[in-house]
Amino acid sequence: HDQLLTDLLGPRPPGPAGPAALRPARLADLAARITAAFGHGRPVNPDSPSQLVRALAADGVQVPSTRFSVLREIDHPAIPLLLEYKELARVHAAHGWSWLDTWVSEGRFRPEYVVGGVVSGRWATRGGGALQIPRTLRRAVIADPGWVLVVADAAQLEPRVLAALAGAEAFAEAAAAGDLYTALASAFG
Repeated sequence: HDQLLTDLLGPRPPGPAGPAALRPARLADLAARITAAFGHGRPVNPDSPSQLVRALAADGVQVPSTRFSVLREIDHPAIPLLLEYKELARVHAAHGWSWLDTWVSEGRFRPEYVVGGVVSGRWATRGGGALQIPRTLRRAVIADPGWVLVVADAAQLEPRVLAALAGAEAFAEAAAAGDLYTALASAFG
């Protein structure tokens, strides 16, 4: 994981992790290039939606937000850099070195799984987004010597387990069908 982060972001920045931590080299480089692409002579913080909206407005581009879906439609030299920055910053914030220090010990990722932890009945985790490890970092998940990882699609397992635990026969019948949500949709009209 550390090597993948280094490959994506550059060496781990010195000092403590957290909101005031230094940006990794790749993010710092992209931030400088984003500022240069705006060409206003003043720094533009790519982590600040309000600064980005103002910088775009100064270049005659009005945007309601800095969401990916909005930005990808804009033709401006800063946008490709900004989209790359946002993707890498998300990896750094959600699964970067701070995540590694907090949730990995003795070479093992140690989250807490919470069955039925959200209102939809899906599983949740306390501990580092175990159910959403980004594709770019999944190569770090490897089996110990002599062991094999088995990957399986849970196929809407959580609500099926909840149906059985609750003894809800109609729900369990719907869960026995191929796609649980299609069966439920037809049940509700």
